[in-house]
Amino acid sequence: MTQSLSVGSLAAPRITSPVSQEGDSPKRRSWLTTLQGGPIKALMSLSRTKKAGRADLREILDLFQEHTPAKLKKIEEDLERGDLERALRTVTLIQESAMTLGAEKMVFLCNSIQEAADDGEVEDVRMLVGFLELSYWRTVRAVRSKIEE
Repeated sequence: MTQSLSVGSLAAPRITSPVSQEGDSPKRRSWLTTLQGGPIKALMSLSRTKKAGRADLREILDLFQEHTPAKLKKIEEDLERGDLERALRTVTLIQESAMTLGAEKMVFLCNSIQEAADDGEVEDVRMLVGFLELSYWRTVRAVRSKIEE
């Protein structure tokens, strides 16, 4: 069953947090433990400052929302075509945007995707890209709610 989360004008499927299963590799257990750590931390120092800081954060978030969904879709399409190299270039672009926003879990996931690709673990790459998409929606929701406080 899929429910929807609304973030401004965006909607995303509700996905439950990943759960570690018996037989998971130590690396996968590490990823899952990190992902279960609660809400996304974002660069909130801007939103705690003056009104101008909130406007800056809003502008950064708007750009992030404008471009990231298409990048996530492109990664999935590249993986479907077997073009891991191109997918990783797009992961790097998302990582840079996430660093600007202060989305630590997204940065962690991007690093993990790159490590899994380096190890030739394509199925782990696919799984982590799904987690990256979930993390994107959580980040947008968390930052948007901070801006609107």
